Amino acid sequence: MADRVPPRRGSVSRRHLLFGAALAVWLAVLALVAGTSLRRLPAPSWGNPAGESLSAEIAGATRVGQAFTAPLPGLSGLRLTLDRASAGGARQIILHLKDDSQAGAGVLTREFWTSEVPGAVSYRFDMAPLRNSAGRTYTMILESPTSQAGDAVAARYSPTSALQGSGAMLDGQRLAGDLQFQAVFTLTTPQKVDLLLTRMAQGRPHLLGWKGFYVGVALAYALALGTFLWQVARSLVDDRGGTA
Repeated sequence: MADRVPPRRGSVSRRHLLFGAALAVWLAVLALVAGTSLRRLPAPSWGNPAGESLSAEIAGATRVGQAFTAPLPGLSGLRLTLDRASAGGARQIILHLKDDSQAGAGVLTREFWTSEVPGAVSYRFDMAPLRNSAGRTYTMILESPTSQAGDAVAARYSPTSALQGSGAMLDGQRLAGDLQFQAVFTLTTPQKVDLLLTRMAQGRPHLLGWKGFYVGVALAYALALGTFLWQVARSLVDDRGGTA
């Protein structure tokens, strides 16, 4: 019986390189898929979307507002629940958004018309994301000097709402409760990762309450998975080499 010819070391090394490259590509594709899914994950909105509500008309000298502290970076829009009491003529409404943390600096001014509010609707105002909005206090103010009482848009508010760092306003004075509104945020991918880690660690004891723990677990999992796949690839290569 002829002796078995030993595998050529160069051939085996090339196979190792091939499997190593395939493993690297697979892990890169996995990371790309995970990153794409995370980028498509919508950022949560925040505010007082519903509940018991009253209405405050925005007419004449009456100005209705809401002060709030943004809990996240990337403030990019506001949704307000507005009512229109009648089908009268179109009147101009002006929204002002100011940054109280910057001595009331103006952030946004938008104009729209009462005719754009046919009934109880959630009216949205969009703007470029404010990347440093987390922890900053903002005040939005609605006014319509040309509107008349009984023929004006009204902003809904919930007197029992108790958002931290927030409060509805009528002519500059705080009211009990909050307007029915939502702040919309647009987060970058790293900010979404940080928010996810924060929520995973929130309220957990000891080591489980540290965000770095979950980063370490993810890295250890990726390392273990890569090592396992590499060992499988080596076994396949060695088996093929032994039967060459």
